[in-house]
Amino acid sequence: MKQILLYMTAGLIAVSAYAQTPVNDAEDYSTLTPEQRAFLFDDSEFKAREISSETLKFLDPKEVPNGYWLDNYITIDKNALKTGWVKFEQCHYNLDPTNLITITYNKERTKTLDVKHAFGIEKHTINGTDIDLKNIQKGAEICVLGETKTLFTTPTGFVMKRGPYMRRFMDGYYPMHVEENITFPPSIKPKEDFYNNELGKIFNNSDNLIKALYWFEGELRTEYPFKASKATE
Repeated sequence: MKQILLYMTAGLIAVSAYAQTPVNDAEDYSTLTPEQRAFLFDDSEFKAREISSETLKFLDPKEVPNGYWLDNYITIDKNALKTGWVKFEQCHYNLDPTNLITITYNKERTKTLDVKHAFGIEKHTINGTDIDLKNIQKGAEICVLGETKTLFTTPTGFVMKRGPYMRRFMDGYYPMHVEENITFPPSIKPKEDFYNNELGKIFNNSDNLIKALYWFEGELRTEYPFKASKATE
C-alpha cells in the first residue's frame, strides 16, 4: 500500500491500516509527522509517473481518472450571517479498501457531527470531531453532516473560505475532483465578476445556489465572495 494524503475543508482525512494519532487542525499541517499525514490507499489505479510535484494546477476533466471524489453541500442561512457557522454535508465517494480510516475535523471550527449515510463500511464511530471507519470495501462511500465556521464578514459583505483540498503522495499530488453546492439566502448575492469559468473550474450560479466544480492536482483553497444587502445589516 502507498501513502497518500488527502485534506478536506472542515478537517483532514487521515487513513491508516492501523491505529494512529489523530490530527486536530487541517489548516496547519506543516508540523505533522508522515504517519499523521498518511492517507493509505491501494493505488492500483495510479502510477508514480502520474504524480505531479506542482503546488496547484487546474486540469482538463479528461485528465482526472475516475475514482475517489468529494462532494460538499453547504447551507448559508440567516443565522450563519450572524455567527459564521454554516451547515454542511460532505460525501466521500469511491473509497479504496483499507482497514481503518479516521476522518478528523478541526475541533475549533466543527460541531454537531453525524453520519447521514454509509455504504461498504463495516462500522463507523463518532468520537468528538473524529469519525473512525472500520473495514472499508472498494467503492465505499460515506456522507457526514455537521456545522463549520467558515463564513467571514468583509467590508462589502461576506466571504466563505474552504480547504485546503489535496490528495498527496510524498512530494507530489494525485489528480482530484471536488464539487461544492452552496445555497444562500436572498439577502446576499454572489459577486458575479469573481465566478469565471476557466480550465478546471466551472461555476453554475442561480438565484440561491452556487455549484462549483474543480479538477486539479496540488493544494486547492476555495473562496466564495458575496455582496450583502441592507437586509443583513
